[in-house]
Amino acid sequence: MKTLVIPLLPGNLEEKKDINPGVSICGSAVYSTAVIKALIQYGSYDRYYLVRRSTQFLAPVAESLPSHVYHVSVDQLPNLSQDESTVIFAGQPAMYMLSPWRSNLNIPYAPLTGVIHSMHGHDFFQGLLRLMVAGDMRTYDALVCSTRSGKAVVEKGLSLISAQLGSQWGISLKFQPRLPIIPLGVESARFRSFTKAASRQNLSLPQDAVVFLYLGRFSSTEKCDLVPMIISFCHDVVPKFPLARLILAGDDTIHSLTPSLQSLAVELGCQNQVAFFPNVSSVRKYQLLSAADVFVSPSDNIQETFGITIVEAMAAGLPVIASEWDGYKEIVRHGETGFLVPTYVGSKDRARAPGLAGMFSTSESLAFTTVIDMKLWSQYSVELAKNSGLRIKMGERGREIVNEKYDWRAVIHQYEELWDELFIEGKKFSRSPIEHRDVSFDAMSFDGLFMHYPTATLESQVLWVNPAGVKTIAGKEMRRNLLPPMFEESVAMAVLSTLQKHQSAVAAELITSVAQDYKWPESIVRAHVARLTKFGVLEVRESSSDTTPQASKDSEQGLQQAIAAR
Repeated sequence: MKTLVIPLLPGNLEEKKDINPGVSICGSAVYSTAVIKALIQYGSYDRYYLVRRSTQFLAPVAESLPSHVYHVSVDQLPNLSQDESTVIFAGQPAMYMLSPWRSNLNIPYAPLTGVIHSMHGHDFFQGLLRLMVAGDMRTYDALVCSTRSGKAVVEKGLSLISAQLGSQWGISLKFQPRLPIIPLGVESARFRSFTKAASRQNLSLPQDAVVFLYLGRFSSTEKCDLVPMIISFCHDVVPKFPLARLILAGDDTIHSLTPSLQSLAVELGCQNQVAFFPNVSSVRKYQLLSAADVFVSPSDNIQETFGITIVEAMAAGLPVIASEWDGYKEIVRHGETGFLVPTYVGSKDRARAPGLAGMFSTSESLAFTTVIDMKLWSQYSVELAKNSGLRIKMGERGREIVNEKYDWRAVIHQYEELWDELFIEGKKFSRSPIEHRDVSFDAMSFDGLFMHYPTATLESQVLWVNPAGVKTIAGKEMRRNLLPPMFEESVAMAVLSTLQKHQSAVAAELITSVAQDYKWPESIVRAHVARLTKFGVLEVRESSSDTTPQASKDSEQGLQQAIAAR
């Protein structure tokens, strides 16, 4: 008999948000609920125990459960020690919280399985440390990674922790659990519930428009900065394809960015081409995906690991334009299911660098200065806008891949195959005491963990001043978005003035020149160069010869206007 025990039950945030739009929602919370439903619906186990701490704790499933599913409190669990195979599972990485369950239920052979999600904070790596030194982890336990990129971060983090334990305390510990790769899943059939025509009518969208959809959390530091994409869409896509429309939808309960983004669209003169749907319900989400023609996701921060919205879009038959970043590189097949746009790390200095400390975390400062090639983004957008045949071909291929690889049936099958392997390993179990110790996490950095995410560093790229981008600096909303509190206008203008003298320059040389001339730390200048490039004020060029005399003259005039507007 095979039994699955699921403690640490999550609440169903999607259902709560449908009732109250003010409820905040994130991908990891949605997954934790969805995977339990999928395990019950598509799994082959004989018994499922959903364990609550009290009778008041709500289950993430309907009240009417199948006969082999039991929603019980801890004291109602039966004796599981004689079961042939039992596994304890939680859709989160905190596996050390599962260890007491294995001990207290007297099932020492039961594998523990957790799942990674965001890995951008110290809490995650402190959790890894606990798994190594205080979590009673075994070789038949598993921390499931959703992508190869995510697994690489875990492995690098573990390597750094091990090195510190050895050098500082003389401790030699090995991370016991396995790190299998199993993707997150979706219910692919649900994304064919609405027709395009009906959805557009319901959303008041033109039937003949080509609709680009972003669907995700509104956060410039923990999802993606939407401003560069709005600028690119208004400046480079709409003029070439007036029927293009951009929809920005998703959770906006924390930062309330919608009013600012709407003002920016007005400032850029494309308020009729850009629409906003904050805090959408689950039904509205499916309508938006049905109404869209192209899905866009310019992720630019290390909070993202997988990208479930991309898989949902592919399930809806949409081609995807996404940043070449983290797990996106493994989901989107460039030229086959969409396009991946190069990304550049502009400033990977630690947040405690002079002038950057005290206000933002390391992940936030990285998000502020990670650059996506919006010129190429616009080219891909125009190409898909004009070519309906290509959109259909890519969308159909994406849907095929989702059905094969990301549909819950396929994902749950991979989980059960993994557990079969772990059961065999569990027969070799032997208990040994583990002493708890502590270790600092100062070695955690972008270089050490995430350097494989971007296409390249911005410092190696040739930059020039973009005349059209410079003109936008005069706009109040544009300047507010371009220069948040950690950035100084004087530094930005110094960068522009210096680059204008040279017409074009390698970013690293530009940074050194400005730092030396103005006596600022290179870390500060590097962050400002990245920010200006991120917003299209500077552009990446193939070579310095790409800058024409007329472009140089236009950029000089634009710079003078920008300085005059200060």
